[in-house]
Amino acid sequence: MRYTVGMPGFQPSHILSITELQKLSLKRLRAMKRDEPLLVMDQKRGKHGFVIIDYDAYCALHQPPAQTPEKFSLKTLAAIPFRERGLLWDRSDLTDTAFLQRLRNAAHPEHAWAVTRLFERLPSHVLLRAVPWRQLVPLLKQARLRPALRKPWEHAIAYWRQTT
Repeated sequence: MRYTVGMPGFQPSHILSITELQKLSLKRLRAMKRDEPLLVMDQKRGKHGFVIIDYDAYCALHQPPAQTPEKFSLKTLAAIPFRERGLLWDRSDLTDTAFLQRLRNAAHPEHAWAVTRLFERLPSHVLLRAVPWRQLVPLLKQARLRPALRKPWEHAIAYWRQTT
């Protein structure tokens, strides 16, 4: 066996050449039951190679973090300066606090307008930081958006639904 010197984290017993790997049968490789990953080096190319790791160990390394259910709170939106972001450009009489009250109160006559303004004027990354995408679905239904604005949001929500 030839070993590459200085491979961080790998002991010489955990390094094989590709030729040695080809000589091993799959049955013998499975029987090795290693706790550590096995590094297979390509001797012709020097530093190139790949790692063989137990599937259970791989799954343990790549477990998605436990997610707590995200709750929608308008407190997260309260940190956004709506006037500075241009949401209230045509409403000089309206303050950020009054805008939040319209968002909170679904019975307010301007509630649909306020929700629509969120989707129209806030960049998507800002809105997603403030509101979880699952909570955007009911808000999007309340918004009166033009199809050119509604379709990208619907497409993004459908994508997020598939990936999570």
